[in-house]
Amino acid sequence: ILFLLKSRRKSPTKIIFLLGLYIKRLFRVGFDLGSTGQSKEIDLIIPTINKDYALLGVYFEALKKNVQNPIRNIHIISRPNDDLTKFCNENKIHFIDETTVLGYGKDAIKYVVGGVDRSGWLFQQLLKLASDKISESENFVVIDSDTILLNKHCFVENDKFVFFQSDEWHETYFRSYEKVLGRKAKSQLSFIAHMMVFNKQILKEMKEEIESFTKMSWDKAIISTIDNDEQSCFAEYETYGNYMLEKYSDKMNIKPFYNKALQVQELTGLKELNDKYSKHYNSVSFHSYTK
Repeated sequence: ILFLLKSRRKSPTKIIFLLGLYIKRLFRVGFDLGSTGQSKEIDLIIPTINKDYALLGVYFEALKKNVQNPIRNIHIISRPNDDLTKFCNENKIHFIDETTVLGYGKDAIKYVVGGVDRSGWLFQQLLKLASDKISESENFVVIDSDTILLNKHCFVENDKFVFFQSDEWHETYFRSYEKVLGRKAKSQLSFIAHMMVFNKQILKEMKEEIESFTKMSWDKAIISTIDNDEQSCFAEYETYGNYMLEKYSDKMNIKPFYNKALQVQELTGLKELNDKYSKHYNSVSFHSYTK
């Protein structure tokens, strides 16, 4: 019933794809994400903000246990904070001041909707897309700092990138794709999955195409998609996922996204989360907006 209620305003084609996704989840298609071949080295890039600091202990415990790709470096991008920098030093994590990545902070972005400041939300996306200049590995993985891995994940294997698709369809994200690249996105499902693997060269190529089409720097082009009547104007995962689908679909291994949204009050230790959720979900996310 919930599926039909969510789908009623979508086109028949999208409903068919969503139904296919629902059936795959029902039969646990693509649930096992463990390595079965040659896994490739990655860097981990983690932009984070103050609200997620309380999650970091469990978050990193889960990363060490469940990321199966060899990890060359782990980078945390955030505002300078004594507790956070201490945490990074103790855990051999590279801390990066967020204002040094693009040469400005979230205050340079003016994005307020109904009295709610959304500049930090968009700034986090720009940081992820700028991380090709941070990663020392050819491929890097971003896992949102409010998302805890419960089961094994291999993101690059046998020269293929693992992508996840969900029902988090938001029409504005697809309009923004057309605004910055000049063509419609192809996917009938969403690539919003709170984590994504990026290839540095492909990401660079995508940003160069954005600049060629918009005649602006790629970050300014994305900022130009701001609509002050729309709380969510752009999605980095949707944009890169659709670019990959258009240009490099042969390099993609697309699987359904098995994730459960929880309230922050439900945060426990990793063992307790695993015992409760790992048979049905590969990750849990503690979004601040989850009620």
